[in-house]
Amino acid sequence: MKFAVTVPPALDPISIAEAKAHCRVTSTDEDGLIAGYILAARQYVESICGMALITQTVEAYFDSFALLMLPRWPVQSVTSISYLDNAGAAQTLSPSDYHVNSKARPAYVSRTYTGSWPDTYTRDNAVTVTLVVGFGDSPGSIPEPVRMAMLLLIGNWYENREATSPTTMAEIPFAAATLLAPYRVFY
Repeated sequence: MKFAVTVPPALDPISIAEAKAHCRVTSTDEDGLIAGYILAARQYVESICGMALITQTVEAYFDSFALLMLPRWPVQSVTSISYLDNAGAAQTLSPSDYHVNSKARPAYVSRTYTGSWPDTYTRDNAVTVTLVVGFGDSPGSIPEPVRMAMLLLIGNWYENREATSPTTMAEIPFAAATLLAPYRVFY
C-alpha cells in the first residue's frame, strides 16, 4: 500500500505528563526519551493496526482505478481524487463519480452506479486519493484501549531499553497486542 502523510497530527495521543505518570518518572531528565517513545508508540499502533489516531491528511497512491482500498482507518472524508488521463494530463474526479465506504474496515472508494472510472495514463501512482483520517482532534476521541496499549508500550520500552530481557533472553511480550486486536484492519 503506497501512501504518505501530508499533514501530520497536531499532537500525540499521549502527553508527556501521562507517559511519565505511567512510568512513575518525576524528573524532567528523560522527557526527550519519553517523547520519542510516545512518537514510536503512535507510529507502531498506526502501522500495526492500519489506522490513524489523531486527525491527519494522507495521500494514497494507486496505479489505476479499481476498488481503491484506503490505507488508514477511520476515514473522516475524501477531499479529492486526482489522476493522470491517457495523455498524462492531471485531472480531478467529480465526487458524483465515486462513493466512499468509510464504515468498512478497511475503508474503500468505489465507483457510483452512474459513475465510471476513467482511463488513466499507464504509470505508477497515476491515481491519488487525498483523505482525512483519524478518530478526532483530541486524545479523548481515541478509544481508551488503544491509549492504554500505547501506555503499555511506552512503559515497556522505558523499563526495557534492549530488545531482549536480560534474564530470559526472549523477546519481551507486549500485552498491548490484546488491547489492539479489535482495532486491527486487515488488508
